[in-house]
Amino acid sequence: MSRFKSRFYIKPPSGIETLTCNASLCEAKLGILDNHKDILKLLLEFIALFLCGTFFGAAVYISIAQHPATMKAGIPIAAKFFPPMYNLAAPMQIVSAIGGALAGLILWLAGGSILWAVGAAVLFFVIPYTLIILKPINDQLLDNSSQRTESETESLLNQWAPRHWVRSIASGLSFALYIWAGISIKNRHRST
Repeated sequence: MSRFKSRFYIKPPSGIETLTCNASLCEAKLGILDNHKDILKLLLEFIALFLCGTFFGAAVYISIAQHPATMKAGIPIAAKFFPPMYNLAAPMQIVSAIGGALAGLILWLAGGSILWAVGAAVLFFVIPYTLIILKPINDQLLDNSSQRTESETESLLNQWAPRHWVRSIASGLSFALYIWAGISIKNRHRST
């Protein structure tokens, strides 16, 4: 009586040996692939949380400490401080908002909780909000050729502050949703 072993061959690109795989070996390899998917999901969760948390932390710091402190130092100092601060912060915040939102969206599309999608949408919201609401004020504050008076500059900086709080609150909500999604996933896996 002969035993039947299922075998199949994988034809690799030229220059690489042909691989042979029996059923039990392939199942083990597929298990490894499942682990890779889990690792990829964990990596995406980390990226989503890290980037969203970075955006949130920076936005809250600016709203709570940096902007009020520069205003207390005096309008001429605040006006001189704004352009270099903006030019350093903007690239980091763009990458954090887009990357964090994309990671959350990918997690949801890969079968994750709806919390990832909602968190991604809220985080993405800060991009058009910034372009529509804050950019006109930013552009005026960044215009060094403008002959604004000190009171006009103070008015612009005072308009900017509460509008920036919207970014802080939105990114904080997104961060909370991402944490909730991550915790709920971990608890679900422990209960099974």
